[in-house]
Amino acid sequence: MQLPELCIRRPVMTTLLMAAFLIFGIIAYRALPVSELPSIDFPTISVTAQLPGASPETMAASVATPLENQFSTISGVDSMTSTSAQGTSTITLQFGLDRDIDAAAQDVQSAIAAAQRKLPPDMPAPPSFRKINPADFAIFYIAMNSKTLPTWVVNEYAETQLAQRLSTLPGVAQINVFGSQKYAVRIQADPDQLSSRGLGIDELQAAVRSANVNQPLGTLDGARQSFALQANGQLLNADAYRTATVAWRNGAPVKLGDLAKVIDGVENAKVAAWFNDRRTIMLAIFRQPGSNTIETVSAIRKVLPAFQAKLPASIDLQVHYDRSISIRESIRDVQFTLILAGFLVILVILMFLRNLSATIIPALALPISVIGTFAIMHALGYSLDNLSLLALTLSVGFVVDDAIVMLENIIRHIENGEEPFAAAIRGAREIGFTLIATALLYTAVPKDFLPSGDTGQIIASTEGPQDISFPAMMQRQRAVAGIIAADPSVHTLASFVGASGSRPTSNTGTLVLNLKPHHQRSEKPDQIIARLRPKLAAVSGIRVYLQNPPPIRIGGQLTSAQFQYTLQDTDLAELYHWNDILLERLRELPGFVDVNTNLKNQSPVIALDINREKLAPLGLSIGQIEDALQSAFSARQISTIYAATNQYQVILEVAPELQADPATLGKIHVRSSSGRLVPVDTVARISRSTQALTVNHQGQLPAVTLSFNLMPGVSLGDAVDRIRKMEREMNMPASLTTSLQGAAQAFEASLKGLGILLLVAVLVVYVVLGILYESFVHPLTILSGLPAAGLGALLTLLLFGVDLSLYAFVGIIMLVGIVKKNAIMMIDFALEKQRKEGAAAAQAIFEACLVRFRPIMMTTMAALVGTLPIAIGWGAGAEVRRPLGLAVVGGLLLSQFLTLYLTPVVYLYLDKLGKGHKPA
Repeated sequence: MQLPELCIRRPVMTTLLMAAFLIFGIIAYRALPVSELPSIDFPTISVTAQLPGASPETMAASVATPLENQFSTISGVDSMTSTSAQGTSTITLQFGLDRDIDAAAQDVQSAIAAAQRKLPPDMPAPPSFRKINPADFAIFYIAMNSKTLPTWVVNEYAETQLAQRLSTLPGVAQINVFGSQKYAVRIQADPDQLSSRGLGIDELQAAVRSANVNQPLGTLDGARQSFALQANGQLLNADAYRTATVAWRNGAPVKLGDLAKVIDGVENAKVAAWFNDRRTIMLAIFRQPGSNTIETVSAIRKVLPAFQAKLPASIDLQVHYDRSISIRESIRDVQFTLILAGFLVILVILMFLRNLSATIIPALALPISVIGTFAIMHALGYSLDNLSLLALTLSVGFVVDDAIVMLENIIRHIENGEEPFAAAIRGAREIGFTLIATALLYTAVPKDFLPSGDTGQIIASTEGPQDISFPAMMQRQRAVAGIIAADPSVHTLASFVGASGSRPTSNTGTLVLNLKPHHQRSEKPDQIIARLRPKLAAVSGIRVYLQNPPPIRIGGQLTSAQFQYTLQDTDLAELYHWNDILLERLRELPGFVDVNTNLKNQSPVIALDINREKLAPLGLSIGQIEDALQSAFSARQISTIYAATNQYQVILEVAPELQADPATLGKIHVRSSSGRLVPVDTVARISRSTQALTVNHQGQLPAVTLSFNLMPGVSLGDAVDRIRKMEREMNMPASLTTSLQGAAQAFEASLKGLGILLLVAVLVVYVVLGILYESFVHPLTILSGLPAAGLGALLTLLLFGVDLSLYAFVGIIMLVGIVKKNAIMMIDFALEKQRKEGAAAAQAIFEACLVRFRPIMMTTMAALVGTLPIAIGWGAGAEVRRPLGLAVVGGLLLSQFLTLYLTPVVYLYLDKLGKGHKPA
């Protein structure tokens, strides 16, 4: 007994099963996580090491290289990149998708411990690491600012209180603070005052450390009571430090305030953030993989009112960006498309059958199938996102196909005079084999694609000259922000500048544009970028690179443009030489914009050539000289303030106005072993030079990355072809290797496999058909409509000016599993006619065309109208869905028209050919 017959004979069982599908589906729907895309977790670990004051070359050689050597022994590392800048190195390790991130983290921790003895001993802290997911963007931005309070007071509320509270919420993975202004006491020494009192900066440093003490003092245990000992050794603010005694001269104390300006300041004065035009502290919140974005954002918004009520009235808290808004819009539009597709499919059935009661049957199959799918999605750990809903929308036309074919066959028997029950049994038996074969073939076709679309956000990266000062960079950044904020499509704007997070140098910045909702603007992000680009190019002294961020970011490198092209060479001179050549060539390629490089090797340097022969007679060492210079110019932490909820730095430096003048070096004194104060410039020769702002490695080799964006209408495939053609035309040395990175690398890799993927799909279909029909030739008859489907898809894309993207190609691959359905219904009937009734091939295929014409037209029209809303492309995220819909609609139309004419001819021809190849 076949499954259809079993369900007909046992209606109660069938009804209860369908009811169970509905109930479990509804329950699962409420429990499914909601996000824009399926959870994609690239196991990635970022390692950060700091050595304040060290040059990029020093960081690369003494910190990055020893760590990279240890990390190279860890199994499962797909790629390793490092960036070393002034005082910091960041190493990014990306593992294979099958690598457990927690186990990888343990291996990284062990590797850091093994490398510790090879690292500089004066590092303030061991290297730290954290797990990251480069595929994710922040889902929520919160801006906090005040017109009256200092930024470090606002930062205390934002970073210490709000960020810690939000980090405990379910679904929150990490919180990045942009424009952090953490409190610190800054001691800005006056070299002239120090020298007039016979003091060196090293003595000032030692005195401050001695003045701020926080040590355990023990207890007093008496016969009846016990007392804890406590002293006021801690200095808690700038006022307390000003009165600290540094030395005694002529019987009078020399206070710290006499030698330096002591202020309540911030740890890093060379980072800044703005919300619209107001200085701000910005929190960027990232979600955990697999969590529900909408629920996570809702939990965040639920906390904010209570927190805001506790804030001082002068602190404003505002939401800059909410990712859940665009996700809600996109999912709502896809849901509407799903309902519309279902309605159109049912309407098609009604038009063909002209029988309301018969139409109800497939109409019931549709919601049961769709809602029941939610239970399977929940069991498999899937999420309710654009892709899963798009798949359900596409399936609407195909879900009812089986019901249409079965129903039409039963009705045909009833129209021929049979009783309904007998007709149902006979119709189910006749068509059951066909339906099983079709389902098996459809599930056998590989399916995959990578979406992108309008997320309501644009990212802008800015870059100033390599020698630009931080105040000048701030000024130019604000000029750029002013132009962007005036654009009618921009709702709010966040702007960050300075060395922080993914920006390792102080001449770089980032702007995050939150666009107005879709219904309040008529332009897509690419159109807004095209309008802004010439305006921003007019701002002198700064370059701006705009990009529409993809929903999924591939690769661990964060560059100023979307696509990356990397050069590697063991010879630095050769690497830098070809960087300049290829940079210019890429800029000349048509369609390439925002072409830039991460090689910045012209940063001005004041070089000190210390004379060792002069040091020895004076009783000085190179270590003393460098230590004094570090205290003067590297914003050195010399002590710590321990508070109840946080720790704050005490920072020593010379006055900021003196840090820009090389002559200040002559004012820095170091006390020798004989007690004499020696100016630094008497034992060192000062000269001007240049150095790299950053030193980059990839796979332990020196590397340079060129990044670029593409003009609208230029496909990534064309860009890759132009790059490869450029390479063939140039006589590059054998030691220089080039490679695409990130999205470009993933695209090139997938492009190579698309032809194989399509071939495998067709081959699998042929094998399954051959097994089911025990024939070598008739599967070819069924597959004869595939070229027409591919041609129809390509012609449709060409007609509407849509590129053959990965998404459109997936539509073509889907056609392999769709268009053969009509041929199967026709060929299956003809074969049964020949085998059971001994009919001639011509008579069998002729009758098959007549009998199967109505179900073929019904299933094709159902598939067409089910996919048509996707092809039309309206609503949020429509630009992602449209190529896929166009390919399917175009392929179905042409293949349907040609299949009705070609399949009978091919069937007759191959039947004659296959008579000599039947099995014995």
